[in-house]
Amino acid sequence: RTFQDMGSAMIQYHDSMKYAQVPIPFPYVACSDILLIIHWIVTPIMICSWTSQPLWAALFSFIMVFVVWSLHFIASELENPFGGDVNDLHMAEIQRGINMNLIMLVTNGSRNTPHLCVDYRVAV
Repeated sequence: RTFQDMGSAMIQYHDSMKYAQVPIPFPYVACSDILLIIHWIVTPIMICSWTSQPLWAALFSFIMVFVVWSLHFIASELENPFGGDVNDLHMAEIQRGINMNLIMLVTNGSRNTPHLCVDYRVAV
């Protein structure tokens, strides 16, 4: 069972490394940037034709453009979760946790098989 779990962990590790090593294609990034710029230019014009109040037009334009650009920057931050930025995964801490769990498995206390303190007929 242990070797099966280790094999499963290695498969999951290699699957996650695919995401870390394969970048998002440049044409997709360039196209999304161009579409965001077009959205940034067209949105205020369309909202001005939708409402006659300049304050509401400015507010709605800001909110719509801000939300879309925020999603864009969040996606670019999540593109590589294995880097050294503040928002990235702390791989050293994760590795230390895994190592502590593996060390716990080889200690003498984990080799004892659990048993019932009372007779099984009484426990049922």
